[in-house]
Amino acid sequence: MKTKILLHVIFFSLFPLFLKGQLIVNGSVETSGVPSLAGWQEYESCDPMTSVMDAPAGAGNWCVEKLTGNVKGCFPSYVYQTFPAVANGNNIIITGWVKKYWAGLSGIYLGVKNSAGAISLLNGDTTTSATWHYIMVSGTYSLSAGDTAAVILNAGMTGGPVGGGYARFDSIEAQIITGINPPAYSLENTIHIYHDAENHLLNVYFTGSDNGNVYFSMYDISARRVKIFELHQGTNEFNIEKLPAGFYFYNAATDKKIISTGKIFQK
Repeated sequence: MKTKILLHVIFFSLFPLFLKGQLIVNGSVETSGVPSLAGWQEYESCDPMTSVMDAPAGAGNWCVEKLTGNVKGCFPSYVYQTFPAVANGNNIIITGWVKKYWAGLSGIYLGVKNSAGAISLLNGDTTTSATWHYIMVSGTYSLSAGDTAAVILNAGMTGGPVGGGYARFDSIEAQIITGINPPAYSLENTIHIYHDAENHLLNVYFTGSDNGNVYFSMYDISARRVKIFELHQGTNEFNIEKLPAGFYFYNAATDKKIISTGKIFQK
């Protein structure tokens, strides 16, 4: 017997975020397929960062590689960018891809560079994966006079010798979270979602007066977008059979705002 779940969503969002611009310069570490490390700097390392032909699926061809630091004197081993536009109290979200070839942890961190040029790490996330792993980090900057906010790509540190391992990074993005979108209620904009779990079909009925294109996006639990569909007035049917089982978050959005959010369980 076919099982259907009906979700009726009036077009409002529970706390979607406004994101302000892109802070990262050259987050893809390449330009038109040519490797480039423009915009990136290194901190306290014996070995220079290098461009390597390796990248996550759909993220170009190149990444930045950094050897791990070590307690023999070459530590820490950071690649970083500063954000002069970020002020004290600003919230920020940073995303990117990481893979590593050594026994420890490599990751992406919020950081601070002080007036003397020293860098300290704030909160971050790491991976133990030797395959590309997506990381998302968010936090609030607490900056003193002379401090500058930064994103830190941390290759990690070994007990020695020099060159004990390395990490790779790609597609780094950072945006300031400028506020919370107050709920918007409109009886003229509605969406009905019929999830036919047995047949892996998603039927989205949309009717609304919003001008411009409306897109329906699905994200896995690591916040990686796995599907995007354009919505048309009336019933839209999408096959999601190829998505692995698990929970997925979705939103419906125009090119200017998020207008609906929710979650779906895929068998």
